[in-house]
Amino acid sequence: MKEIFDQAEKSKLHQWQLDAINRLHNDLNLENLWDAITAFEDYEFETAKGLKYIYSVKGKEIFVTRKEKSVTKASVAIALQKLLEYKTIPAKVSGPKKLGVFGASYLYPIFIRLGLIENLKTSSFSEEIKSRQA
Repeated sequence: MKEIFDQAEKSKLHQWQLDAINRLHNDLNLENLWDAITAFEDYEFETAKGLKYIYSVKGKEIFVTRKEKSVTKASVAIALQKLLEYKTIPAKVSGPKKLGVFGASYLYPIFIRLGLIENLKTSSFSEEIKSRQA
């Protein structure tokens, strides 16, 4: 019985993540981005250097397991503005430093997962989103 419950919870979480990404792609703004970031809380990411991490969201801050300091919503807003300068989404951003904010090494893979940044390692999850929008 517990397995059925766990599977249902995973399915519900996956649908919440898909919905958050769809809202983000339909209306790219800070609130939708923050909602999508929140939807992927406790999801395992990997930095460009291959370091695994997860994060939690508390208020207007992202707390990463590999860092003592938090990444603020204000930093996410600045990174979003940088992305919008690329004029296309997914943006072709060559690396985390191009985002120009504290915590960029953690935001970069999140943005890839959300389909905001194009990367050679773009996940099948982002491809699934694109195929559903077509």
